[in-house]
Amino acid sequence: MVDINNEEIDNYYPEENYPRIRNPKTNNSLISQQKTNKNFLWLIIIPFIVIVLAMCLCVIFSQKTISEHKFSQGTTFDLKEKQEITFTLYEEEHSVKVNSVDNNSINIILQSKPINFNIKIGEEKKFDLNNDSFFDIIIKLNKITNGIPELYIKQINESSCIINWNCGNWTNCFINGTQTRICTDLNSCGTNLNKPLIIQNCNYTPNNLTNNQTDNRTCISNWSCGNWTNCFINGTQTRICIDKNNCTNQTNKPQINSSCNINISEIDCGNGLNACFINATRNCSKARSIFSGSLDLFGFNFTSSSLYRIIGLEKNYCNYSSQILNISVNFTQELINSLLAQNKTMEEIREAERNTSLEAQNSSNVKTTCKGNSTELAIIFVEIATGNTKVSSITDISGSNNTYTINNKNYTIYCKNELVN
Repeated sequence: MVDINNEEIDNYYPEENYPRIRNPKTNNSLISQQKTNKNFLWLIIIPFIVIVLAMCLCVIFSQKTISEHKFSQGTTFDLKEKQEITFTLYEEEHSVKVNSVDNNSINIILQSKPINFNIKIGEEKKFDLNNDSFFDIIIKLNKITNGIPELYIKQINESSCIINWNCGNWTNCFINGTQTRICTDLNSCGTNLNKPLIIQNCNYTPNNLTNNQTDNRTCISNWSCGNWTNCFINGTQTRICIDKNNCTNQTNKPQINSSCNINISEIDCGNGLNACFINATRNCSKARSIFSGSLDLFGFNFTSSSLYRIIGLEKNYCNYSSQILNISVNFTQELINSLLAQNKTMEEIREAERNTSLEAQNSSNVKTTCKGNSTELAIIFVEIATGNTKVSSITDISGSNNTYTINNKNYTIYCKNELVN
């Protein structure tokens, strides 16, 4: 077992690299008592939750929204510089924001996955937002009046991949009266649309044969093989072998399947705090798992999924990281009732709820890296999985010291936070 002293912690998280930016509303610390997997949500959400809540208050009722009907039919709207408008595509929130305005063009940020582009007056651009090789939306800049752009947006479903067929030469005519060629789509669109002919009839004569060929009854194979693939999870690898002489028989064809040794660099433990992840922790072996959960705070319900990764040993400490993959925010009924009492409509409340959730997602780019004794980490994870532990977390925006009490004994994990792209 490794004892961790304050001097080592100061060396691991030097003050100049991780300045202490504290929340004045909590007297520089935030003490939380939670059970089961909610402990993990606190470890990640707490460092930026105050920021998210502040942004939530700023965005409520401040953004425009395009209805699904207008989006499908196409709609025109004015959008000032630094203003944004949201829309829903395949149950996912997206937004269009005017970043800057020039005399005859503007710069736009399209997200949830940010796309930054310029567009000129009269120009239109199409975008594939879910990487399925089909354009999902079209955006056009109609005009700019007094520095205010007028935009047009419409949902579409058009192939974004332009097929580019490239065909090789026809083979010599086979004895069966056919010849073939290979045609490849250089853009790999994954479709056979408009694919040229790859087999056709021909007149077979011995004169069609090259010097190193006879007819298929005495054809001499000339095999050429590609590289072996990486080792599959079932312990096999493959390669492709082609007969350059196009003999119809498979005589002396090289082996195209082979056994191999799997080199696993990281264990995928699936979802949750399971035995796979705990066992990997005991040896500090590289592993990953996804944790999901929710908690209520100040009238907001936060639901998130986070990726946990055991990184490995460093200076006798086991290091692991956690990062939010997605987060959504819903209003609790108590908050909804409060807003209704302020004469807000349900339509306004739901729009504010969507905007709040989008802001939370855009602000969740925090990665937490923690270290501790591997044996103690395994003990902590086991107790958290069974809900038999409490955690006292002294936290600020740069990091936290999380002390777990198990059977009247304290175990401490030291964490630091950083912004990621």
